[in-house]
Amino acid sequence: MKHTFTALAKGEVNREQGIIFAVSLIEMGVAKGHNLIIDQVTLQQVMDKSKVYDNGLKVKLNHGSGVEAICGRIKNIRVLGDKCVGDFHLLKSHPRYDLILEMAELQPDTFGMSVAFQGNPEPVPTGLAARVDEIFSCDLVCEPAATEALFEEKKMCDTDQREREGKAGDDEEYLGKLSSMLDRIEVGLETAFKKKGRCWKGYEPVAGKTPYSDGSCKKMSRGLRLLQSILKKKLN
Repeated sequence: MKHTFTALAKGEVNREQGIIFAVSLIEMGVAKGHNLIIDQVTLQQVMDKSKVYDNGLKVKLNHGSGVEAICGRIKNIRVLGDKCVGDFHLLKSHPRYDLILEMAELQPDTFGMSVAFQGNPEPVPTGLAARVDEIFSCDLVCEPAATEALFEEKKMCDTDQREREGKAGDDEEYLGKLSSMLDRIEVGLETAFKKKGRCWKGYEPVAGKTPYSDGSCKKMSRGLRLLQSILKKKLN
């Protein structure tokens, strides 16, 4: 099973060298959204498994992105107290180089580093603890998990929040209109179905026409016949 756990990035920023020092990769506690415990063993395994990458653990923009999203690497990975940290070396030719550095300086609470790894959880006295068999990357993400020392709560990127709220509102409005329309169709079909005795099967009365006169009935559309069939089953 592949896991992605997030911690906040906040450390010294060196623009000239393109390095953000001592970014937090993963921290002890309960991994929000995963219900897995991050303990000292987890931190040690993240550090140890990262050593297979001689040139550093790659960093991408968001999990699952392609090679063009690789924006740097994490070097000097070590365990400091209750967290695993490393130095983020950015690729100076990456188009988001300046943006990442500026965000790290001005608003580090709006993004963070998220470790992607694979491993089977291990039962411990307090629950299931994350274990690392293989580590893939440590990526920049929009929704960092909270840390007690630096930040109070988890935040979404403002644009993502607005988009989600807007989409939810649009869906609710659409479903309301659809429900109202179906109710009107059902009432109309039920009324027509009760009056259908003056028309042949597959035909319906024409509004404003004298019953049994020429042109007082018209052929139902295929969709209307299907709805009539459904309504008939409901009425029976």
